[in-house]
Amino acid sequence: MAEAVEPLVAAKVVGDVIDQFTPMAELTVQYGDQMVTNGCELKPSEAKEKPHVKISSDNPKPDNLYTLLMVDPDAPSPTQPILREWLHWLVVDIPEGMDASKGRELVEYMGPTPPKGKHRYVFVAYKQLGPLVKPRPVPPPDARAEFNTRRFAGHNKLGSPVAALFFYSQKEGMPFLSSLARQLLVLVFVLGFCLSNHQYRASRSELEQGSQDMSRATDPLVAGKVIGDVLDSFTPTAELIVQYDSQVITSGVELKPVEAKNKPYVKITTPNPNPNNLYTLVMVDPDAPSPAQPTAKEWLHWLLVDIPEGMDASKGRELVPYVGPSPPIGKHRYVFVVFKQPAALEKPKGVPPPTVRAGFNTRRFAEQNNLGLPVAAAFFYSQKQNLNAI
Repeated sequence: MAEAVEPLVAAKVVGDVIDQFTPMAELTVQYGDQMVTNGCELKPSEAKEKPHVKISSDNPKPDNLYTLLMVDPDAPSPTQPILREWLHWLVVDIPEGMDASKGRELVEYMGPTPPKGKHRYVFVAYKQLGPLVKPRPVPPPDARAEFNTRRFAGHNKLGSPVAALFFYSQKEGMPFLSSLARQLLVLVFVLGFCLSNHQYRASRSELEQGSQDMSRATDPLVAGKVIGDVLDSFTPTAELIVQYDSQVITSGVELKPVEAKNKPYVKITTPNPNPNNLYTLVMVDPDAPSPAQPTAKEWLHWLLVDIPEGMDASKGRELVPYVGPSPPIGKHRYVFVVFKQPAALEKPKGVPPPTVRAGFNTRRFAEQNNLGLPVAAAFFYSQKQNLNAI
């Protein structure tokens, strides 16, 4: 079944939605007489009705139960997926070998309605440890934006996926629409989300949320897809300073590998720094070994904990020593992520040995150690140097 994962990697479903996994079951999705295969394209009208879905293995047992998710990681547009992931369907307690209709539907099916561009619609299946009596978090049907498949799986102890499948879909017809009209459709999509989420997130008004969502599209972390590939959307509450010799890092800058070979100066601060506040710093490469096929993502370059606020990172505790960039092919992103700790991390979980850096997961590490969302992040690009030009 290994070849079943390859199109998921090529289309960045592995990365944007789920982590690398080993398929352990067969996922069958059928709309009418159209069987979904990875990367096929369906018109929205062809997928408007709930599909027939079956999850099975070589020796199906009805006592085995599964969770099925369907999400769109490209909402409202693939170039600016600020509402990622849009939840289209959520079903739990599906008996193995039976149609998904035999499971328990927590969020009813919604067909594709892509406002702009070609969207990926992703089905992910997890094998449950037992019946999900009180699954969490389950959003109300009118609050589907910003769902997180990884977080849902983590909260409900589902482990890695056992199967996944996706298809593409884009808006049908209407070629006469001007570019401005298409942009207005996207804006209506975003504002509709804000209005529907007003009661669910009462702390944010419709206009405030709309403004925040639209401004996030210009954030370099969003533009560079660091938000999505490495971490979830967050509100910065600290300043992260990263300096290689005289070069201060601003997100999106490019450095030669030789310029970043030595450990940088790093400081995490706030307007009123308190050395009793402690932070975790993670540096990863989500493009290893190549941006086109990041099968080793995330590659862990550096891990420190217990960094006092306002002081150099060297005052913290280094769990995995620094390794500079050495991108074998393509332009890689090197991402620094900062988390504020609730207290000193005496026994951090999920720390790999220094010789096993591939397959690290920043989100999982944060969850295992109760770090919450990041408080700051920055990244730079680097690519292999042309030896003839040196």
